[in-house]
Amino acid sequence: MSAGPLLRVRAPAKINLSLRIVGTTPDGYHELRTVFQSLALHDTLTFWERPGPFHVMCDDPSCPADETNLVWRAAETIARAAGSAGPPRDIVIRIAKRIPMQAGLGGGSSDAAAALRGFAALWGVAIPRARMRALAAAIGADVPFFLEGGTALGLDRGDLVFPLIDAPAAWVTLVRPAFGVSTRAAFGWWDEGASLGSRGSLGSLGSRGSLGSLGSRGSLGSRGSLGSRGSLGSRGSLSSRGSLGSLGSSRSAGSAGSEGSSGWTGLFGSSGGLMDEVVNDLQPAVVRRHPEIARMISALRRLGASQAAMSGSGSAVFGLFASRASAQRAARALSTRSWRALVTRTVNRVQYQALAAS
Repeated sequence: MSAGPLLRVRAPAKINLSLRIVGTTPDGYHELRTVFQSLALHDTLTFWERPGPFHVMCDDPSCPADETNLVWRAAETIARAAGSAGPPRDIVIRIAKRIPMQAGLGGGSSDAAAALRGFAALWGVAIPRARMRALAAAIGADVPFFLEGGTALGLDRGDLVFPLIDAPAAWVTLVRPAFGVSTRAAFGWWDEGASLGSRGSLGSLGSRGSLGSLGSRGSLGSRGSLGSRGSLGSRGSLSSRGSLGSLGSSRSAGSAGSEGSSGWTGLFGSSGGLMDEVVNDLQPAVVRRHPEIARMISALRRLGASQAAMSGSGSAVFGLFASRASAQRAARALSTRSWRALVTRTVNRVQYQALAAS
């Protein structure tokens, strides 16, 4: 192995501020409408030169080191883009795993996106942005988001990504039970509930509106178009007038300070922001199998979280806090033998790109 690493890249986690299932496609995929939010919590991928076949190593024994790891698929993808006829060689990637697995925090997808960026830089492969997004989507539905970061809208399988104006900064307490939940299982449980007619109205959040309903400001259709007062721009961003990009507020994102308000009331509250509350359509289906998740969410709210919900397909839940101190108090209170809690913060798009590049 070489004396020093060739490259080191970071792979930040995400939460879903909203996750709505608006339908299913004929091929069995679920059509989603979700708002992604990047976090400072991250894995680190270190690239080393070593003669021989490509190899993945991880400090978490539960992390696969074979072809099922999305990092492996990312390496093969960039190798093909570079014109290689065979699998990648002479590189070892070591993953320092800090994002819990099967937690709904996007660790595997973020690792894959980091590997795409890393191999493209290492091998000098110039890939147009649109092409890179397509390659990322072929690896996994969440992977394209991790090429962008910040706050973004995900449509279709979640792989059609539109950057939004960054949400106000917040401190985040993450809590994970002793078990994980696979994405396949979570969507399967939702399907079971849907077949029994228990899922309720698709994409609707009532009169005040959310991603499924924006009221008089124009509703977001299944293909991502807005009503007459807003439209998706040609480059994939949302216009600010009557759009999701405005988040119902003219405030800039700012940075999360040690104390003070995080500004999330403009997004989730009485000031008429984008969403009345965090909503995750998978949460009821997962909670029916794992009631402990509901207890974790309730505990976060009792401890002062402005919003709390399950992230993605679970099993991790998150609470949004106005200050670092309050987030840390909640984490200490919820750290038990069966629950693990940690504190991180949201990062905007500029912060994400800087974090992911180093």
